[in-house]
Amino acid sequence: MVAGCGNNILKYILLFLNFVIFVLSLAGVIGSLVFILRPGTLEEASDKISELKDISSLLSPTSIRMGLYVLLAASVLILIISFLGCCGAWKEIRFLLGLYATILLIILAVEVAAFVVVIVYKDKVESELKTGLTKAKATNETAYGDLEKLLKCCGVNDGDPCVPSTGPTVTPKPTVGCYNRILELMKQYYTIVLAVSVITVIIEVFLISFSCCLCSGLGENVA
Repeated sequence: MVAGCGNNILKYILLFLNFVIFVLSLAGVIGSLVFILRPGTLEEASDKISELKDISSLLSPTSIRMGLYVLLAASVLILIISFLGCCGAWKEIRFLLGLYATILLIILAVEVAAFVVVIVYKDKVESELKTGLTKAKATNETAYGDLEKLLKCCGVNDGDPCVPSTGPTVTPKPTVGCYNRILELMKQYYTIVLAVSVITVIIEVFLISFSCCLCSGLGENVA
């Protein structure tokens, strides 16, 4: 058993937080599976949000399905990690707590590294994005035409023509290039992504700290 009132508090805080995360991730798994396995529901959701001016171009059935697969994968991963945290805290198993903290630490390190890379190599990332779009247009016009329809853009740079016969059917056709359109969307949602990232990192730091402290308490008790 964990020794001391402080360690007991840590145990139940860690248990509570992981239980909440477990329930939310389970809801994410169930919800995404419902939409993925029932195409009719996906079509209805796409129709209901088609009137939203700012994001309707990004909420086609295809883009929603891709997002659902990402949500499903992320939810499953979080479900497994939170289950380890719940079991480790409830049963006071040092191995599970250590494994839980290690996985969170790895995820945190990857997130921080990705953030640093994006900041340091911002210009390089933008250059690679333009190169990637150019290659994609040259190698698979059909897929690039779908991208143009999704983002309501034409070509790579502003003023480029749309992909013949597969480009956007709206009149007049967009004059903004897909490269600038993507950059515009990135800037538009930058604040939201940054806020979510900061909150996620703070939660991960707290969970890692609590699990390490609890592991230390268990070690002292065993000794």
